[in-house]
Amino acid sequence: MKMSQKALAAMVAQVAGLTKSDAEGTALLQQIRGAPTDRSAPFSGALVLGRNIVLLEKSDDPKVVEMQTMNDDLLILKKLLAKADEPVRIQDTRLYKRAMRSELGKAMAAGTSGSGSDWVPTLFSAEMIDLIRLQLKVVALFAHVPMPSNPFKLPLLSSDGTAYLIDEETADSGTKATASTPGTGAATLTAKKIAARHLFSTEVTEDSIVPVLPMLRNNVARVISQSWEKAVIDGSTATWDSGVGSTDVRKAFDGLRYYATTVLSQTKDLSTFNIANVRAIRALLVEFGVDPDSLAWIAGPRVYQKHLIGLDEVSTVDKYGDKAVILTGELAKLDGIPVIVSGQMAENLNANGRYDASVTSKGILLLVNRNAFVVGDRRQITLKTDELIETDQTVLVATQRAAFQRVWTSGTVVAAGTNIDIS
Repeated sequence: MKMSQKALAAMVAQVAGLTKSDAEGTALLQQIRGAPTDRSAPFSGALVLGRNIVLLEKSDDPKVVEMQTMNDDLLILKKLLAKADEPVRIQDTRLYKRAMRSELGKAMAAGTSGSGSDWVPTLFSAEMIDLIRLQLKVVALFAHVPMPSNPFKLPLLSSDGTAYLIDEETADSGTKATASTPGTGAATLTAKKIAARHLFSTEVTEDSIVPVLPMLRNNVARVISQSWEKAVIDGSTATWDSGVGSTDVRKAFDGLRYYATTVLSQTKDLSTFNIANVRAIRALLVEFGVDPDSLAWIAGPRVYQKHLIGLDEVSTVDKYGDKAVILTGELAKLDGIPVIVSGQMAENLNANGRYDASVTSKGILLLVNRNAFVVGDRRQITLKTDELIETDQTVLVATQRAAFQRVWTSGTVVAAGTNIDIS
């Protein structure tokens, strides 16, 4: 995803240590982009800022990706070693010295008048952000918008203008077309913060942590992404599902299941799971369910495996051709609509699509219009550490801030099939 000029300028200003306004970041960004560059350099997509290199934009260049990954590993290592029993500067580690001999080191040397040896990583790269997004399935369905403030009012067109018939004019002065004004409105995006917490012994050393850096990096990305998935699918800011505490990620937003079963009350009983009843869910969306390219089915693993891929209409070649489940082993689309399987979908529900801690043998199938909701990106993932002296541990906390909001405020934009047996 391309970053907007304003967002990019703001991040440049932040990294360069500028605090007055985004204008300074914009000027610096223009200066950087206007400076002569070596077009043969393998790291031409990087922004070099004095002693800092910021790889802000997604790249398909494997050398740039390698640099971004190394930046992220060094950032995690720096945070952990700084709180160790015997603190170690990141510049004194073998991983850092190896990085300085790589394309990352060449980029650093090219970006300073002297040596790049004093450079230290301060932000996660675009590769880490992309790693999180790759693990998002449901959240990735919706448009993402940058949030320059929190809360942020996103301007919307609430209704279209009107076209009128006019006569063909032959004179110099003719009749003007009737004017119409589209309806306007705004959706308020309010970002919430989600944090993933990891504990390490203060006896951690470079030798002990470097081998697991890839696993730790993937774990941070996985935990953050799974949390957003859970909030977007199963969230409710009201008292709804049983056993959801105030710090549960599901308290961040009103999610798709809550909208379908409670806010809109658009459900279809799927105790008898067949294609006719599944299609009845789509009928609930009326005009918002017409275009299959704007829709997505969302199911949990058990609903998918026990029911969806077992539908007669998609199972065999004579009924579903070369896309039949018997050949492919999967169901990518149903009635031309993508099928998304998420492990974060609750499958311990009652017949009404809620968790009550009593009846836990039912699943749910959601159908959503992807244009009806947006995700607001307020701040990408950041990493902080602190020392817990009472347990002699280092705590590493990754945080991210984002919003999820319905922007089409009328009509049925999400519906659910409930009472699906998964026992």
